[in-house]
Amino acid sequence: MAQIKKIRHKEFVRFFKDYIICDHCDGETRGRCYSETEMVVCSKCNGVLLDARLMEEEDNTITILFTPDDDGSK
Repeated sequence: MAQIKKIRHKEFVRFFKDYIICDHCDGETRGRCYSETEMVVCSKCNGVLLDARLMEEEDNTITILFTPDDDGSK
């Protein structure tokens, strides 16, 4: 009989290129930005690192340019 394993699909991208220190847990993180959210959270404690909804801009527009990491696995 076969054993069925649950496959998790990661629905986030790393936000920072280099590791930063989380203000909440003092852990190293590159931040995670999950699909359909406007926040960047710590990968260790899920503390909010950036919240685009709270950032004020003159024209109420925030632009974030994202370049995916090449992890070499493909």
